[in-house]
Amino acid sequence: MKKIIPFLLMAALAAGASAAEPAAPSPTALDREIGDLTDQVRRNADQLADLLERVDRLEQRMGESFQPPSPFNTVERRLDDLEQDVDRLKR
Repeated sequence: MKKIIPFLLMAALAAGASAAEPAAPSPTALDREIGDLTDQVRRNADQLADLLERVDRLEQRMGESFQPPSPFNTVERRLDDLEQDVDRLKR
């Protein structure tokens, strides 16, 4: 009896393992998944193009910096300087 229990457990595990193998996806499911992925790639490409366009506009507004970056010459510092200039012009 003790010898049969491990054998039955191994047989049950083997039967469960073979039943757990996924079935091959159908061509329509694959087509739908490929279509979804294509749409997602297209949306991501559009979003990336929009972000690059925004960065270009920001660079045009900020101008080019001919100095290497330093703690005193960062984007935040330049924005603060521009805001101060605008405030001075408003007065």
